[in-house]
Amino acid sequence: MAKIYNFKTQLELGQQAEIDFLAIYHEKLIPSEDRAYDFLLPDGRRLELKTDFYGEKRSKNFFMERWSVFEKKKPGGAWQSRDKGTDVLVYFYPDTGTYYVFDNLTELIHELDYYVQSKALGMSLVRNKGYNGGGYKIPREALSHVYRRFSKGD
Repeated sequence: MAKIYNFKTQLELGQQAEIDFLAIYHEKLIPSEDRAYDFLLPDGRRLELKTDFYGEKRSKNFFMERWSVFEKKKPGGAWQSRDKGTDVLVYFYPDTGTYYVFDNLTELIHELDYYVQSKALGMSLVRNKGYNGGGYKIPREALSHVYRRFSKGD
């Protein structure tokens, strides 16, 4: 049986991950007062943090959320970040302290759409209490030309 995620529990984990992320990010960040993004960079760009608790060492893939609510086709992941006016997306693995910085959301979305279509990738659904999210398992290597990778201590 597939695991069913609880929004409140995931939110609490995400909030702790934000604290952990602030301690290791390579630039000074200002926490957002707005739910449209998570942090402001020193140059004024908006940063959205996506945290992956599955673990960097357990899979060679990113899980790129496409729909935060699949049934309503409510955008998630990079698409949601773009729609909210975010400039930078960071994909963070708390287990290793490694994060991937995507500085150009338009380019990232183009690459994701191309990869999904060219590989005829099926969507993976993530069960939550009362709704499903949906996304794609994308090999990190397939996106290596559109991110910068950092590890704790860089």
